[in-house]
Amino acid sequence: MITKKIIITIASTVTILILSTGATIFILNNNKNKNIKEETTTTTQIQTDFTKTTEKTTVIEENTTTQTVDDNINNITINDNSKPTTTTTAPSVMTPKNSNEPPRQTTTRIINEETVVRKDDKYHVTQIITYLDTYKIYENNSKELINRIQKSSSYDYSTFNATTAELRAEASSISASNTSVYQEMLGYVNELRATEGADPVTLDSSLSLAATVRALEIAWSGKISHTRPNGTRCFTVLEDLGIAVHAAGENIAGYNPNAKHTFNQWYNSEGHHKNMVDKDFTRLGVGKVTLNGQTHWVQMFAG
Repeated sequence: MITKKIIITIASTVTILILSTGATIFILNNNKNKNIKEETTTTTQIQTDFTKTTEKTTVIEENTTTQTVDDNINNITINDNSKPTTTTTAPSVMTPKNSNEPPRQTTTRIINEETVVRKDDKYHVTQIITYLDTYKIYENNSKELINRIQKSSSYDYSTFNATTAELRAEASSISASNTSVYQEMLGYVNELRATEGADPVTLDSSLSLAATVRALEIAWSGKISHTRPNGTRCFTVLEDLGIAVHAAGENIAGYNPNAKHTFNQWYNSEGHHKNMVDKDFTRLGVGKVTLNGQTHWVQMFAG
């Protein structure tokens, strides 16, 4: 049975765009009869606000005759700077589209409408897309979509609820491609441990998988926290992946893609620093995930 000791601290990093927060936690074996130390923290969470676009309708008179439009509107592109030309109303003329359809009257006007579409994206995150749709309106009040322009796209990360099993395949692929940068981070950690009399840690592929799962969770949920999006502690990822440990620690940081800069953040934070030189830890896993231009890092220590 593992008795757990928790130390949580804050490390902040400032980039041009945003404030990032990291904190550390580690757990130790109760059989060693070590004193329990507690340190509280305040964690800054990043929350993304989304603006819902209201619908607008613009009516423009146009003089035109019936024309056939490709039903595949997704392949239509128009210049954002183009503007429909206002003309006089065309005379009413009945023109059958084909022999199997009732006759359709000529166009009386063209309207533009904003349409907001919400759809389930990767890992159950909701994508919010705003389109500007252009319709032909006929004298019999039917309308035909002739152009669609995507105006904006954003994400509602609060709907993220992926499991470890769902994240595992991508985490494995990312870990394999990040081998060199994970080795770079390992080098910085072991240089530090040598200066403080601690034995070097080894880079553990299973811990790197766990750390990368955690980095994916942070990136896709938008929450820099040692509490996972499902409400459990960060170390439950080790249980999910069947990784046995006697002691474990996690360091997290966000928004800087450079390994040395991120290491320096942790070096200058007391709690993160302690994790990196703790003599109870013998293995290290590293995770790095970049999503929408923002990079998130995780160190997962174990002994």
